Amino acid sequence: DNGMYCIINSQNDQSWLTTSDEDFNKTKSKFSKMWTSISNRFKAYNDRLLFEGVSEILKADNDKSEPSESDIKNVNSINQAFVKAVRATGKNNAKRHLIVSTYGAFVSSAALDGFEVPKDAVKDKLIAKVNIYVPSSFCLDQSQKHIWGSDEDKAYLDSVFAVVNWRFSELDIPCIVGEFGAVDKGNVSARVAYAKHVVSTVYNYYMVCFWNDNGGNMKLFDRKKAEITNKKIVDCIIDS
Repeated sequence: DNGMYCIINSQNDQSWLTTSDEDFNKTKSKFSKMWTSISNRFKAYNDRLLFEGVSEILKADNDKSEPSESDIKNVNSINQAFVKAVRATGKNNAKRHLIVSTYGAFVSSAALDGFEVPKDAVKDKLIAKVNIYVPSSFCLDQSQKHIWGSDEDKAYLDSVFAVVNWRFSELDIPCIVGEFGAVDKGNVSARVAYAKHVVSTVYNYYMVCFWNDNGGNMKLFDRKKAEITNKKIVDCIIDS
């Protein structure tokens, strides 16, 4: 009613939703049934609601190492099962925009090169998704790099975005950055510089991005008090 968009996804289900070959057919069947249930619940909603099959599907035990050929094959199979399950529920889901991720939402060569666009009954309704936490030493590791913003930092991040843009342009599918952000190390100026560069670069490639407000060390908004906790980063994201 407020004119906003919403994405419903499956996230942090690593207890069962993995690319492991062990019982993979059972995993895929359970995943399809889950999305059939979700899709039926929301099939009357308009296209401001998007579905994202899985945020970050990984190997068993939350293993974030690079994927094998089997991992790539299975994540492509999961993406296809997601599209098939949603479309089969009909009504507005027959043409709803659907979001499918690379393995682990990674931007590594293996994940990008192995990604396959699922087959779909409707044209131009699929969107690819990756997560950007580059470099991880600045974005995720609390004990490492506190400073960001040199010419070298920007050039490296630009190179990552260029590869992502090239790959999905080659596949003729739009892409979003489903997650980006940097943990709070008492380095707000560096985090502002990072956010500004990510958002402006993403927009130059006609993509959109989403800061991962995890309620913890990347928090920008206090959900209990309904208050912005880091106005400088929020303003930067809006203004970039």
